[in-house]
Parts: sequence; structure tokens; C-alpha cells
Amino acid sequence: MRITNRMLSDDLIYNLRRNTERLSKVQQQISSGKRFTRPSEDPTGVSQVLTLSAEAARTDQYLRNLDNAKAWLGATDTALSDLTAIVQRARELALQGSNDTMSAEDRRSIAKEVEQLLEHAVQTGNTALGGQYLFAGFQTDTAPFTLSGGPPPTTVTYNGDNGEIQRTIGPGQSLTINSQAGAEFKALFETLISLRDTLDAGNRPGSQVNVLDAHLDGLLELSTQAGARLNRVEMTTDRLNEIKLNLSALRSATEDTQVDEAAIDLMSAQNVYQAGLAAGAKVIQPSLLDYLR
Repeated sequence: MRITNRMLSDDLIYNLRRNTERLSKVQQQISSGKRFTRPSEDPTGVSQVLTLSAEAARTDQYLRNLDNAKAWLGATDTALSDLTAIVQRARELALQGSNDTMSAEDRRSIAKEVEQLLEHAVQTGNTALGGQYLFAGFQTDTAPFTLSGGPPPTTVTYNGDNGEIQRTIGPGQSLTINSQAGAEFKALFETLISLRDTLDAGNRPGSQVNVLDAHLDGLLELSTQAGARLNRVEMTTDRLNEIKLNLSALRSATEDTQVDEAAIDLMSAQNVYQAGLAAGAKVIQPSLLDYLR
């Protein structure tokens, strides 16, 4: 087959165009920091990046749920600690009021402090976080405890339920973040009312000391549950943060430009392009004017 100058020129232009595209692609990879910008450039890589991105998004959602759970459980633990201190003080006052040396007037003075403890305890039972009440079950928009009667108040009403509020913290994994403390708290407040009334009447407390001890045990159990859940939150958060780092590394390895390799490819593409120009200049150099000379 006869090779014409036109064929040589077309082949030269075609190959130079390919070299130019290669050079442009490598330059774009370096400037953008990405191995590909269109799915057609690496369908497999794009599919891997999409999968990794979806997994990272799910992990981020789990971490947000864990942050919410940590805040909720932390506030619960604080409230339980406050109630424990209140009950301990009430127990001290009950023992003090049981002393034979106390007069009726002295016991009425102690009753006033118990009344303050009662109000503080109910306020703690109505603790809210972000506008949601911690101890109301599913009724998070309603204050769970209401004092009524009196004054001083004589009854306490629980307005919540036993609903368990849960957060998803992993594939098929959920965690209950609220304490089902409604019945325990209501009984505690009623004990404080009974203790106050006994002392206000000038009488010695009877079984209230033992009942308060039982409440301390109940609060301890609730605190232990909250603490165990909080530990699980922290361990799960650490594990998911490690997974997130691994996903980021995998995505970077798939998507990001390897600068050292790209620099070598760029130099190679530039050399090929320059060599092609030089070879082409020699191949198509003769023209009609050259023959006419």
C-alpha cells in the first residue's frame, strides 16, 4: 500500500491529539487532586467511591445519634446524682427528727427543709434537654411530675409513660437512652411528702428512714444502668470513628491522585508529546516548494 504525505499528516495529527489528551488528563489529575472527574473515566472507581461515600454517610448518622445519646445519658446521670444527694439529705433529716431531744417545734422547722427538698426533687424529675423531658417516656413534651393540693402540696401526679426512647447506633443495633424511672420517682416524692407531714405534725418519723434507704438503692440501680449505657456509647463512638477514618483512607486511595505517580506520568506525556512534534516536523517537512527548488 502506498503511503502518501496526507496519510502521514493524518496519522501525525491523530497521535498528537491522543498525546495532547493524555497530557491534559494528567495535568487535570494533578490540579484537581482527583484521578477522575467523570464516571466514564473509571466506572469501577466511581462505583467504589459511591459505595464508600454511602457507608461514610451512614457512619456519620450513627455518630450523630451517639452524640445525642451521650448528651441524654449524661443529663440523666446528673439528675440521678442530684436526686441521690437529695434523698441522702432527707435521710439525715429523718434521723435528726427521730431524736428524742427534738421538740415539736424543732421538727416543724425540719419539715420546712424537707419541703424544699421535695420541690427540688420534683424540679429535678422534670429535667429537660433540648426541650424534651428526660423522665417522661414518650411524652417528652410534657412535664412528667406535677405537685398539687395544699399548700403545701399533698399529692404528686406522673404524666409520662414507660416508653423506651431508642437511638440507632449501628446496623441492626439500637440503644435505649431514657430511664424508666417514673414509678420510682413518684414513690420517692410521696415519701418526701409523708416525711414532711410527719415532721410538720411534730411527730417522730417512723418507717420513712427505711423507705428512703430503699429509694437510694433504686436510684443506684438507675444510675448503674445509665452509666453502663454511657460506657457503651463511648466505646461505640470510638469504634465508629476508627471505621470513619478507614473509609476516608479507602476513598482517598481510590479517588485521589497519587501525586508522585502523576508527576512521572506528566513528564512521560510531555516527553512523548515533544518527541511526536519533533518527529512530525521531520516527516512532513518536504513540501512542493522543496521539490521546485
